[in-house]
Amino acid sequence: MLLELFLPHSLYTQLISHAQATPSQECCGYLLGEKNKKTHQVLELYPIPNTHPNPQHFFAFSPISQLQAFNYLKTQKHLEIIGIYHSHPTSEPRLSQADQDYIFSPLQSNLIISLKNGIKIASYRIIHQKILEEVIQIQKDKV
Repeated sequence: MLLELFLPHSLYTQLISHAQATPSQECCGYLLGEKNKKTHQVLELYPIPNTHPNPQHFFAFSPISQLQAFNYLKTQKHLEIIGIYHSHPTSEPRLSQADQDYIFSPLQSNLIISLKNGIKIASYRIIHQKILEEVIQIQKDKV
């Protein structure tokens, strides 16, 4: 099954900037957009402060930040949370066991930005208890 995550170039640039703004700590946030079974279209990013006590190796969303995101979504009827993103400052863009434990929906995209040896991104979904990598399609921005 081919799974695709469509990401406008301007949002790709924002993801990289967010990760580079805290190069020694994981950044994190929600991917907002539209989805069907095979494709996810990112339309907005919702950055969230990392509140984990060990932010160099893990990330966590505060309940207050999550509530603020849900309240924002109430005003944006065309958007839904289609996934989460976070960075790996010193490791490859692969789901760690902690990342897998954090997944709240098996159908969400899990995008990882790696800063190790340059910039790399990867995205995954867990379907029927299998980790499947999504193909990331970086799109030209609409004018």
